Amino acid sequence: MKKILLLFLGLFMFSGCGNKNLDIHSELVQDLYKEVNPTEDGLILSDLYENRGLSDNYMLVVALSDYIRDQDVNVEVISKEDVDRRIVSIFGKEEVKHQRTYLLFDEYCGFSYNSDLEQYELIPGCGGDMYQNFVREIVSAREEGDNIIITEKSLYVYWDWDIDYSHVTIYNNVVQKEKIDEFDHDPTVELNINIDDYIDRASTYEYTFERVDDHYIFKGVKLVD
Repeated sequence: MKKILLLFLGLFMFSGCGNKNLDIHSELVQDLYKEVNPTEDGLILSDLYENRGLSDNYMLVVALSDYIRDQDVNVEVISKEDVDRRIVSIFGKEEVKHQRTYLLFDEYCGFSYNSDLEQYELIPGCGGDMYQNFVREIVSAREEGDNIIITEKSLYVYWDWDIDYSHVTIYNNVVQKEKIDEFDHDPTVELNINIDDYIDRASTYEYTFERVDDHYIFKGVKLVD
């Protein structure tokens, strides 16, 4: 989070205000995007796209992951106060429903919430989502006044597993679920889906970050095409 603040200040001081395109590989764009996308797990990302990134659960995932990234040791307990502070900094929200939350981030499975002690406590290891995943890439980024808007192309992929094969269905997104392709695949062989093969039918999302004082807050995700 500190890096994003410094990068923003540099951008503001030397480029001034106004609308302009941004380099999608710049540290500012990459750090903003990664901060609100701490995991590639399908379970967590379906929450992001179905709820436009602002469900209580997703905000907790992002806040907890952001806290963990700033630590030099393995984290087993996180205070409610630390989580609330991250929620305000990243989302500009002052209230969130504290609850058991799965992260599926790095080696962390998730955290349960102890309301008596007002703290989050590590849940032992668990596996990720085997049935759904997302194939995504940033295609552009722009600055519009006080906002930075990151545009992403995305596919939703559902796996129907069997002993001898898996049936793969590719959709435009997790909400509309317009089928783009389907095929059987040998589960013993790794499958890499290239979004460029479906780029014309992939969905387009916009992530909006609003400048507030000396940093950006995440406003949500919008399906635009």
